Amino acid sequence: MVTVHVWPGTGVIGSGGNVGHGAMTCGSTYISWWPLLGSVSTTEAAHQYFIGSETVAGAAEVYRIDCASEGNRLPASYDMPASLDEDAILDCWAAWRAIGTYNLTDRSCCSCVLTLLVTGGLPRILPGSRRYYGTAPHGRPVVTPNDLATIARAANTSVRPERAPSMGNPRGR
Repeated sequence: MVTVHVWPGTGVIGSGGNVGHGAMTCGSTYISWWPLLGSVSTTEAAHQYFIGSETVAGAAEVYRIDCASEGNRLPASYDMPASLDEDAILDCWAAWRAIGTYNLTDRSCCSCVLTLLVTGGLPRILPGSRRYYGTAPHGRPVVTPNDLATIARAANTSVRPERAPSMGNPRGR
């Protein structure tokens, strides 16, 4: 079973809020991708955005720590269709971790989850899913927590999200 967890942002970097977080559970494996220091400073985020550099990623977080890191909030959690290929997702997760870098745009927590979902078969479940997220010049997905929640709801309900934005019943609220 695959479950996507999304913590919406509470502000923008530098405002005292956070940009949100995305994670997933695949079988018994909890998948969460953070920068080495647990957050990205305003300066680092601007540098990554304009220059395109990456920072070394930190150790995978656990669900409890993710909740604490996101202001002691529970995420909206979406059970994904059973037709996703869990073995492919876990193989992709191992490859993602081996690269070992974090970038706020295309090597972020949400881009990690989306990459794993695509590898696991998201395009079969949600044809045209690429229209719900952007891509960096080299083709890696750029996705926000809100984008990730929209994609998870759409895949879970097989409803085009722009026609039914309130569809889906996220757990954990």
